Amino acid sequence: MGPNGNVERFESIQSLHSHCKQMKENSDLSWHLPTEITPSPFGSELGLQIGGNGIHSLTDWSFGQLCSIADVKKDTVRLRLFWRELNF
Repeated sequence: MGPNGNVERFESIQSLHSHCKQMKENSDLSWHLPTEITPSPFGSELGLQIGGNGIHSLTDWSFGQLCSIADVKKDTVRLRLFWRELNF
């Protein structure tokens, strides 16, 4: 899925390759100490405050990875966030 939640489609293998190449060229790898990473609200979603780089949104994959590292099921976390949003 694309950044706005839409399914991405490409007219050809070449257009997919060009897209992936551009994404790779625009990507950034940065390392932070665990103490510099804190969960923070990002709109109605959970985000991560990473150092002084602002709050970042999570994809479904990255959210699942975070839950895996924390050894919790992502459906449990989503349900708790949902109930908290409803003020229960």
